[in-house]
Amino acid sequence: MAKNRNSNAVAEPQESVVMDEAEGRKAAAARTAPSARSRSAFNLFSMYKPHQGKQIRLWSGVGAGVILLGAWNWMYEKLQVPFSQTGEWAAVATSLAICGAVALLVWYLIGVNRSSADFLIATEGEMKKVTWSSRKEVWGATKVVIGMVIFLTIGLFTVDLFFTWFFRLIGVLKTPF
Repeated sequence: MAKNRNSNAVAEPQESVVMDEAEGRKAAAARTAPSARSRSAFNLFSMYKPHQGKQIRLWSGVGAGVILLGAWNWMYEKLQVPFSQTGEWAAVATSLAICGAVALLVWYLIGVNRSSADFLIATEGEMKKVTWSSRKEVWGATKVVIGMVIFLTIGLFTVDLFFTWFFRLIGVLKTPF
């Protein structure tokens, strides 16, 4: 009987430890589980973190808009059918529908999708950490590069003239200068 008591005494704390671990896992799962609000219906007009990454989102949208305007113009010209009376209307409607769908996709990626929005926000944060060269430093470096290009051009031209003269002198090059 002493064995049973010890095995029971040992088994009871193990069971309570197992129960505590299971309850702890349930509590942790409840804490990490998405709330009812985040599991609600998808909302295309709700921007994710609207006050962060404003500049990069704005300029990404402007760039995508310029590309979409060019794409609309190209599609409009390609979709016109010369022998159809409704060709112009159909070309406008089709190109606007395609560009509108792409614009919604861009909005989704820039404003709604969490992973791409977090990427853009992090990119803007990193760009703020960059130390940009001053105008004076950039101009000085540009002058050095232009000077080296001119120096190397003159040097290579001189070496080319020397080799041309040398090969004409030994008779390998017979073309006139």
